[in-house]
Amino acid sequence: MKNLEEFKKSLAETILWCSRRADVSNPKNCFRSEELRPPIFEESRFAIAESVISNRAFRVKSEDQEITMPGADFRSVFGKLLDSVFFLRSSADGVRERNISRERRRRSQKNPVNSNLNCSENLGNGKLMVFFPENTLWDGAAELSTDGFFDDYNIPPWDTWVGYFEDDLPEGYTLFDECHSKYLVSWIPESFIEIADDGIMVNPEECIMWLSDSKTKLAEILHREKFL
Repeated sequence: MKNLEEFKKSLAETILWCSRRADVSNPKNCFRSEELRPPIFEESRFAIAESVISNRAFRVKSEDQEITMPGADFRSVFGKLLDSVFFLRSSADGVRERNISRERRRRSQKNPVNSNLNCSENLGNGKLMVFFPENTLWDGAAELSTDGFFDDYNIPPWDTWVGYFEDDLPEGYTLFDECHSKYLVSWIPESFIEIADDGIMVNPEECIMWLSDSKTKLAEILHREKFL
């Protein structure tokens, strides 16, 4: 059993990074920072996600962190976020999260806890999205409907990536189970929720959806913790 310290820190860093770069007039490029561009040649999806997340962790820490959100100190918001979600890395809970390096953990900064903040504030008023790479049709419909927020593979922009996960498959699993057992989780800022919804609406294979609507093990855990 392991608490979700790594996931929570990655989520906090994602919120901080993306909140500073959100530009609804430029959905194609504002969350595709050159400095975080994922490598093309990596041994696994975990390694690709790790390259983005560890790079962002280093850069977030090097930036000025004294910024605020409406009605709350930003670092207090993250402090509450870091204290509010519980994660299990065990066969009983059936989910593995392996995408944050020791270097990233070493670089991550601890934050104070403010117990008065609610889950909406923890997510920076944004939402968590899930992308199932095994299920995409690569049709480009979501890309067209969102002015490039999603790419032609239906992948959310890499600045928004929180982590890549694989759920354990149940006994007697189906092809549907297998296609939905591997997924990328992203954080979508409030100002981009409507844009992301436009992409979801034209995605018949449902390879992109809100995490709260999915049947993933991570969603189950976060629902149980009343975080979604």
